[in-house]
Formats: sequence, C-alpha cells, structure tokens
Amino acid sequence: MPSAPRNGLPTRNGSPVNGSPVSTAAPLVRAADILPSVPASDAMGHTALGAVLADRTVLLTGAGGSIGTQLSRHLADLRPRHLVLVDVSEYNVFRLEQALHRAAPGVPVTCLIADVRDADRMASLFATHRPDLVIHAAAYKHVPLMERHPIEAFRNNTRATAGLLRLAEAHGAEQFILVSTDKAVEPSGVLGYTKRLAEWYVASATPPLAGKVVRFGNVFGSQGSVVPLFREQILRGGPVTLTHPAMQRFFMSTEAACRLVLQTIGLDEASIFVLRTEPVSILWLARRMIEHLKPWTPGPVAIEYVGLRPGEKLTERLWEPEERPVPTAHAGILGLDGPPPPPRADLDALFDRIEALCRTGRAEAVREALRQSLQDVAVPRTA
Repeated sequence: MPSAPRNGLPTRNGSPVNGSPVSTAAPLVRAADILPSVPASDAMGHTALGAVLADRTVLLTGAGGSIGTQLSRHLADLRPRHLVLVDVSEYNVFRLEQALHRAAPGVPVTCLIADVRDADRMASLFATHRPDLVIHAAAYKHVPLMERHPIEAFRNNTRATAGLLRLAEAHGAEQFILVSTDKAVEPSGVLGYTKRLAEWYVASATPPLAGKVVRFGNVFGSQGSVVPLFREQILRGGPVTLTHPAMQRFFMSTEAACRLVLQTIGLDEASIFVLRTEPVSILWLARRMIEHLKPWTPGPVAIEYVGLRPGEKLTERLWEPEERPVPTAHAGILGLDGPPPPPRADLDALFDRIEALCRTGRAEAVREALRQSLQDVAVPRTA
C-alpha cells in the first residue's frame, strides 16, 4: 500500500475500518484525475482583462469559500485598482488575507468581514469603496439543508442579492455578475427557487449597469460537493451512498468555474452564461473514484442507493425551455437568450410578501410561497 502522496497532493490521516487502518497517504481527488477534459481556455486573454480592470475597483462577495478563494487569487493576479473581498466567516477572511499578502504583494486588497444580509453594512461598504464591478458569489448552496431552512435561503440567496444590485445601481457600478446554479433551471426545491428569483432580479438591472448571471454546475471538490463525501466514504471502506443509479450532474473544475466568471466580464452576447459541457453519471463518478482510490482502501467498496432527498432531481439542465443557447467569443462558453424578467416592481412586491412570511418564522409557509412565487409573477414573452 503506498505510503507517500502522489503528484504532490496533500494527504490526511485515515481511521481504522473494521480493525484495519486506512492508508495515511490517500490523495485528494482532482477533477483532472476523474472527469473528461473541460474547456477552460481564455477568450479574453490575461493581458486584455488586466487592462480592463487596471483602473477599476472590484468587489467580490463570498470571497473566502472554496470557489471565492481561487477567484480572489485570479483577480489579484490581474491587479485591479482595488480589490475588495467580503466574507461572513472570520476564519475565511483571516486565511484569505494571509494568502494574498504572500501571493500578491503590492496589490491593493481590502478583506472585510461582512454579511451580505446586513443592508446597513452593505450600504456603507458600497459608499466607501464604490465598486465598478461586483461579483456576487456569496450564497447558501446545499439542497437538503435549504429545504429545511427556507427563511435563511430566501434572505441570503434572494433578498440580499436584490439589495446588492440596487446598491450597485445607486453607486454607478458598470457590471454586476451573479454566480448562480443549474438548480435555478426548472427548479424543484428551495435552493432553485431562491436562485431563480435572484437571477430574475439581476436581469432587471437598470442601464448603464449590466446585470449578468453565470450558472455553475457542481464544482468538483468544492465545499458541499459530493466528491469529498464520496472520498471519505471510500476511504472508510464504504458503502458509497448514491440517491439513484440514473442520477446525472454537470461538473466543472474550480479553475473552469473561475475562468467562466472572469471571461464573462468581457462577454456581451447575452445576460446569462454557462460552460459548454455534458452531464456526468453519478454512478460512473462513484465507480471512477472507487477505482482511483483502490490502493488506499481496505477492500471492496459497495455502492448503496438511498433515494432522492427533498428538493433533488435525477437530472439537471443548464437552460430553461424558453432560453436559447447562442455562441460567444469563447468557444467553451454559451450565452442564453430568453424572455425578459418580470417587472422590477412585481419582484419587489413579491419579495416583500415573502419577507413578511419570514418574520412569522413559519418555515413551511415560506417554502410554499417560494414554490408558488415562480407562478405569482408574470414573465413577459418575446414575440
């Protein structure tokens, strides 16, 4: 059994399984080890994007998460006039500040502990820093947890997004990019409802602010991803728990996710952008990971089916039936052309009604209101 990390990857100590110790040198699992290649080449080169950001202030929320951290590093490499990084976690902000101090000396970076749900704090932050570009990545993303916490999901994913967009409009920002999810397409649960409503609000941005959305699939190995869970289950000797043998998901590497966001800055063919990719069978993924980690497991690893959890679907899509994919300047990215969003006034009224329900603490009523919300506001249809 190997006793040293492969490819220079970090290792972690195992624990005994059925009296036999798991290897202490099991590698982390990278997207490149498992997935088919994902397009991630530059459409707008590093030099050109750096020139765009050189005289601009960039604000990134959710900057301390697994994706936000990598995105922060990429943005720092581009050397904007000022980079403002916001996260609600004290530990994440401390870790990020230390990392960028070492990796990007001389880049004007401000790391702030702040909650995007705190309207007064956000108003002060925008007034102080007046960002030209806002990348909003802060969100709750865990499907079953959001089913149990619809009030928190609405306030964090929807209401906070609306508040940030209005601040971006009021302070003369040029672009507002929302990091969304394929769960927002034909949503079947709280996470999808809240992100779809947030997408609509961003699409209602008033010029000259350009509101843009990037829809992620599952980011391989990110916090809350199935990949770390599968790895842990495999190294314990199993079983690996799958919801259904037919389940499929779209996957992307962290690097591809970051490049999708950055390249969107220079794209104007649409207001919603997705990576050109194909769905992956979760059963295939589990089998690939079991094979990849076989040298570090105590024996055969079984697969166990546990059924769909609340809010989950067997398959996801990257666009709605009424949305039409269009090519962009980047061969690996598609724009989505669709109907305009509901009127801003209708969305504001809807959000006020749901917030009133939130204040009652009735989670089930909020969950039902979110489900009904997509029918409560009319989406104008194109001729």
